[in-house]
Amino acid sequence: MFGVSGELMWSPIRVGDPSLAELYREIGLHYIRFPGGTTANYYRWEAEDFGCAKQPDQAESERIRRFNRALSMNDRTYSTEDFLAFIRQSGSDFALVINVLCDTPEQSGKWMAVIRDQGVNVTHVEMGNELYYPLYRWGFNTAQEYSAAAIRHAEKIRAVYPKVKVGMVASSSSFRSKLFPDLGRMRERERDRRGVSFDALSAAAGIGDAVIVHLYSPFDNFSSAALKKLSEWSTAQRNSSVYRNAIAYFDDRALPSLHYLKSLAPTKELWVSEWGIAFYQERRQYEKDFTSSFRNALFVMNGLLTYFSSGIVDSANYHPFVQVLPGSAGDNARNPTFRAMGLLRKPLDVATLVSTVQLTEATGALGAYSQRRQVTRDINAVFIYGDDLGYLMLVNKYGSEYTLESLSVEGAWTVVPQARITMTSLDGVFPDPSSQKLRVQKEKISASDSIVIPPYSISRISVGIRPSSP
Repeated sequence: MFGVSGELMWSPIRVGDPSLAELYREIGLHYIRFPGGTTANYYRWEAEDFGCAKQPDQAESERIRRFNRALSMNDRTYSTEDFLAFIRQSGSDFALVINVLCDTPEQSGKWMAVIRDQGVNVTHVEMGNELYYPLYRWGFNTAQEYSAAAIRHAEKIRAVYPKVKVGMVASSSSFRSKLFPDLGRMRERERDRRGVSFDALSAAAGIGDAVIVHLYSPFDNFSSAALKKLSEWSTAQRNSSVYRNAIAYFDDRALPSLHYLKSLAPTKELWVSEWGIAFYQERRQYEKDFTSSFRNALFVMNGLLTYFSSGIVDSANYHPFVQVLPGSAGDNARNPTFRAMGLLRKPLDVATLVSTVQLTEATGALGAYSQRRQVTRDINAVFIYGDDLGYLMLVNKYGSEYTLESLSVEGAWTVVPQARITMTSLDGVFPDPSSQKLRVQKEKISASDSIVIPPYSISRISVGIRPSSP
C-alpha cells in the first residue's frame, strides 16, 4: 500500500475539508495514517487535543504545549469525526496510530468502539510512534515495558476488531548506523542498544502482525563548521548537496536495513510507516526549499520504486505530505513531488504484479551503454503489470542520458509500447532539478521507437500486454 504519513495538523487544508479528499484522489494515494507520527504519542481522541496522564519530562511537556498552540493558532479541529469524514470522501485505507504512551488500554478500546459505531472498519493499527528513542524513557524505560503495554492495548483493540492487523514499533538503528546489528558490531550508543531491543521484542511479539520502521535519510554529512556556511550557499547549491547525500545514503542502506528486519520476523509484514529526509534543528529552515524542488520528486519516486520492487515491504508512507500539498484542490501550482506521485495513480489502479527490470545489454534494454554498473546505479526501473496493460516506471537519478532500445518480458508474452509521459525540471532550456519549473512531455510511441531517457527525469511508459504468437 502506497500512501503518506497523515500528520495533517499543519496542512493548508483541514482534515475534514472535502478539498483534501479531492487532492488525495487526484494523486492516487491509497493509504494514510492518523493522527500522525509524534503527535500520535500525545493525541487525546476524546478531548481532540494533546496531553498526557503521565508526567513527561520538560522537553516533551513543551512539545505538547507546542502542538496545542498550533491547533489554536490555526483555529481548526483535529478530530476523529474529521478524519472519518476524510476516509468516506477519499475511499482511502488507513492505519490508526495508538497512543500507548499516555492512554490506557481501556481508552484505546473505547476509541475503537466509537469508530465501529460510525460504521467504519479499522484494519491496521500501529502501537505508538518511534518509542525506541531514549527521549521516551520516562514513559517506557525498557523495550520490555513498551512491549507489555502494547500487548495490553492490542488486546482491547482486538476485542472490538478481532481481525485488525497490529504493527509493533522497531527502530531505525540498522538504517542510521554504519554497522548492522546482525553482524554483532553495533556502535555502543544508547539509542542503538535500546533500538536493537525494540527490534527483537517487536519482531517476537505474538500479538503482532507487522514490524514498523521509519527510514529517514540524513540531510547532510557536514561538520558543524561546514554547516554554518550553508546560509551562504544558493538554494540550488544546497538542494544539490542534500539530494546527492540523501539519495546515495538511501540506495546504500535501505534494502540491507529492511532485509535485516525481515530476517527477525520472516512471517510478518513490514510497514515503512514513515520515510523521507530528516531536516532537523537548524536544518529545518531549508526543508521547504528542497521539498518544493524537482530533486525531492526524484528522491521520492526512487524510494517508492525501491519499496515496490523489494518484495518485502507491504506499505510505505511518505513524510511530510503537508510540504507537497497545494493550497487547495483548485490551485494550479502543483508541487513537483505531488505531480510526480500522481504518475503512479493509473499503474496502481490496474496493478496485479510488480517486478524489477533488468538493465542489461543482453535484452537490449539499454543496449548501447557498456558501463552496466553505472546504468544500474543511475536508473531505478520497475514494471507494474495489469491484466492487459502494463507500465514501466523509470527514474533517472543523475546527469547522464540513456536510450531505451527495446522492451521484453520473460514468458510467453509480448509487450507493445503505446505512450510515454516524461517529467523533467528545467531552468530555461537546461535541466535543473532544483527548479520548481516542470516540463511534462507526452507522446505516443511504437515498438520501433528508441526512447531517450533524459538526465534527472521520471518516465512512465504504458504498454499493451498480450500472449506471444506460437
